[in-house]
Amino acid sequence: MSREIGLSKELIDGIYHIWIALTCTMPICPDKFQKHCDYVLGLYNQEMTKEIVTGTKRRRVRREVWYPPSPTLHKILFHGADVIRLIPRTLMLGQLSQVYKFLCIKYLGVGRFK
Repeated sequence: MSREIGLSKELIDGIYHIWIALTCTMPICPDKFQKHCDYVLGLYNQEMTKEIVTGTKRRRVRREVWYPPSPTLHKILFHGADVIRLIPRTLMLGQLSQVYKFLCIKYLGVGRFK
């Protein structure tokens, strides 16, 4: 998939791992989460420049089609660990997602109005 969209596999995997961490119902260490977000941000910034090889010359050019991160990705990469720190330890981050609420209603009958 990375070849088709022109991004590195590491960047795609890094964003995927962030999404998994945010939707899981297990405790998340904010420091490790921030470290991974910094790693993904570094990969994202690396994608802005690309080394072009033409014959025997190598030159680094800036991609004109690359955009800054979306506001949602910016909030997660820069401020996600701060939000995790503010959430009480009794509440897991994944429990705030709509997917978790849907599963509770569908399979456990929790939160269903009668």
